[in-house]
Amino acid sequence: MRIVFCNQLTEMLGVQLLSAVLKRAGHETALVFEPNLFATGAVKDPKLVEFLSNDDLVVEDILAESPDLVGFPIEINGFHWALRIAGRLKAIRPDLPVIMGGIHATMCPENVVVRPEVDYVAVGEAEESLLALCDILDGRTEGDATAINGIWCRDADGNTIDNGVAAEPKDLNSFPFYDKSLYYEKLPGLGVEYMTTISRGCPYNCTFCFYNAVHEIVGNRKVRLRTPEHVVAELVHAKASFKQMEAVLFHDDIFPVRVRWLEEFAPLYKEQVGLPYSCITYPLLVTEYMADLLADSGCVSVIMGVQSLSEESRANTMARYEKNVDIFNAIRRLRERGIFVTCDHILGTPGETLKDQDDALLFYSDADPSVVKPLPLTYLPKTGMTRIAIEQGVITDQDEADAADGYLNSLMFKGSGYEREFRPYFMMYGLKPILPKGLFVKVVQNGWHRHLGKVPNWSGIDPVVFFVPRLLSGVVRGYDVRSKYLAWRFFEMFQYSMARKVRAQVMGLDGDARQKKTEPTPVSRIAQRVLRKRAWLPTFKGYHRPRYQPETATGAPLGG
Repeated sequence: MRIVFCNQLTEMLGVQLLSAVLKRAGHETALVFEPNLFATGAVKDPKLVEFLSNDDLVVEDILAESPDLVGFPIEINGFHWALRIAGRLKAIRPDLPVIMGGIHATMCPENVVVRPEVDYVAVGEAEESLLALCDILDGRTEGDATAINGIWCRDADGNTIDNGVAAEPKDLNSFPFYDKSLYYEKLPGLGVEYMTTISRGCPYNCTFCFYNAVHEIVGNRKVRLRTPEHVVAELVHAKASFKQMEAVLFHDDIFPVRVRWLEEFAPLYKEQVGLPYSCITYPLLVTEYMADLLADSGCVSVIMGVQSLSEESRANTMARYEKNVDIFNAIRRLRERGIFVTCDHILGTPGETLKDQDDALLFYSDADPSVVKPLPLTYLPKTGMTRIAIEQGVITDQDEADAADGYLNSLMFKGSGYEREFRPYFMMYGLKPILPKGLFVKVVQNGWHRHLGKVPNWSGIDPVVFFVPRLLSGVVRGYDVRSKYLAWRFFEMFQYSMARKVRAQVMGLDGDARQKKTEPTPVSRIAQRVLRKRAWLPTFKGYHRPRYQPETATGAPLGG
């Protein structure tokens, strides 16, 4: 059976593992990837969003793979894009089955399964349930495709068949390594910073996080770990396979949750892998001993969720019980060992005031993390934070229902109250890496930062204000590896998007799916110029980028 995965925005580890599991069982897989770089909400101008969108080509590419099943991993802000693509596929091939999975499908399966564009919904971890579905659809095994644990669907009358949540695999070592070829064959530069995980799950229950809902759905807060030997074996294999690999990104929700695991992992990683790595951790875990282990094993960058500097708000609204002194000490311990520290901070928590945000600015100035990454609060469906906001009248029940259907009142860089109250804080955090500490404090104490909200809000200016100072600071100081690799990913995917834009124009796709046009559009002419003059794009030591060759409808290289 041939399964084609389709996703936007970024490489997805879940897709890579599902592909590896299916291939091991003898099925074929393929990927259609569309970066859609401006679809996160960071850029609001619809013309710019459309500029890097290639929906028509996505449909063509999926059909060109002759799929027997199409799978979409969906997050809340990508649900409608997936529905749009699936609807176009169904209009051309009504018999083509579509399955959706991912975090939004697990949190809100009842909202996904009722859509006519969707045949199956994978709820929970899908390695075993998706394989069972494929084996049945392919005729390899006998069984009822409508009765697989963790796969929801509809009966002949359109009624929802609720098959619960897939059982959690207990032995993560039993899975093959991630199938990186899916993405790296298309965008080899993604392999410069190799992404992987050591675990599944999170022991904490922060009310704003999707895990707050997932814990109730699966009924536990267990964390399962791969063995250190298994993780290191994967990375040794990756180093041998991908010569462009320079660093590792551990994309776990918390790295690591157990000190003993890190004690075993650190010497193995240092000896056999020896590359700088980045990870995500939690303030209470960063003891002096843990900081030593991280630094000695090669950790160079850490993301740490702080979210609020009001202890009352953290405890009563977020279900986080660390004290400010714990956060301060964790930041200092990591910085003293040369580790780059990024602190996540939420703007717009119910009950917090602008004074709370001013106090947070002054705290971060004193604690001095390398970067503070502020994001307006997103109210995810079925979370404790959303229930609190409804009780306080900040949002309504309808807002939560809309979110479950994939309509958000807050996305990255434009959350609830952002334009009205929080834009000055977002911009101050962006300027922090380049402002002298004394000046930063003086600006906050005198309230001058409030005037930043009056800066003309041209499309894209806010993410530029946030990211460019960080990038410049990282280049000058030479230790912000994350900004380097984030910039690299953006340029890699931007070039890939431009190549796809040209190929869509060569194929005559520029409107509704499969509606042909023959004259080049201004967008495609710009894309072709960008591709011809791409020598300015950054490169990395030891890695030489291949030239992308957009293909024509007949498969010949463009211009060949």
